[in-house]
Amino acid sequence: MSGLLNLTSICDQRKQQLLFNKPLPRYTPISPYPQFTQDQLNMRRKAEILKYGNNTSSSKTNNLTRKEQWAKISNAKYSGNTLFCPSDIYLPTLSSSCDVPGPIVVLQNDPTVPLYNFVTKTASYASDNTTEDPNYLFILDSNILVNSNSETEIAKLNIKNNQNVNVHQFSISTPFCFHISGSNISPTGPLDLQILINSMSVINYYSGVESLALNGVPTYQYSTMKTPIQLRLTAPNTTAPFSFSAFVYGGMLNLSNINLYTSPGYIYDIKLSFNPTLYSTNTTNTSLYNNTTVSMYANITSDLYNDIVSPNGMPFGNRNPYNCLINRGISKDSYLPVSLTSNYAQMNN
Repeated sequence: MSGLLNLTSICDQRKQQLLFNKPLPRYTPISPYPQFTQDQLNMRRKAEILKYGNNTSSSKTNNLTRKEQWAKISNAKYSGNTLFCPSDIYLPTLSSSCDVPGPIVVLQNDPTVPLYNFVTKTASYASDNTTEDPNYLFILDSNILVNSNSETEIAKLNIKNNQNVNVHQFSISTPFCFHISGSNISPTGPLDLQILINSMSVINYYSGVESLALNGVPTYQYSTMKTPIQLRLTAPNTTAPFSFSAFVYGGMLNLSNINLYTSPGYIYDIKLSFNPTLYSTNTTNTSLYNNTTVSMYANITSDLYNDIVSPNGMPFGNRNPYNCLINRGISKDSYLPVSLTSNYAQMNN
């Protein structure tokens, strides 16, 4: 891994670190004043802020001490009567007259609107008392499309703390499905199609460079991996070419033996690829093979799962199955959310 630590890798790792930044939460409780709109409450709070009171600002502005008030009175030059109307502070004023940046709006201090969510109980300490960071962070995007014979990122892993162990072994469990679709299929002959997944590969990348396979290559396992998917295509008529599609739930795909160097700060891209074979035992209809594609969706959501397994479901807006029947290959695994786990790897000498 030391050979990968060049300037390009360092800049790439710094860029990827930004993907794991989490902004601080902004909590706004539900207003206890339903009779007032959000704009009214915001305006009342804004008017209070623009008073720049001592108890709400970090430095004194409009409020003077008694000594400063007396000095101002004693040194002032009297020139006629000055009238002050207490209700003036409630008159509407343009924001441009108050040096408030942004689009010009009307500001008004309405005393009938309660001052809500203005001063919160915020404790300021010399240090942030938070819990210890986890050993690693990961990004697992949902419903990731993995095309056949191509590498697609399904997870991004950020090492935070290696617990003084240089290599960790990671495992990913992800719900997935296959998507088989075809177009311009000839309606002649028996329309039986079978799909068998020959192999899957898990490839780890560090800043765009494939990392070494430590302690053997990663492995994969799912409940129907030795069972071909069998489809019976149903042409709408016997003369015109047609299209078909089917989403087949594959169950839980378990990727294991992913051994990685775990120096704090390392970020890995974990990619997945698979190689399918299409065949039929009773037809020579070449359009079945030439015009059919097989893809896969990893990290599928519960919504997509429900669409796939429900009769006449509509995954991504498409009726499932469409112009075909799924005779075999559907997994009976229960749906579980995607997860990533780690343990110490025992390296072979």
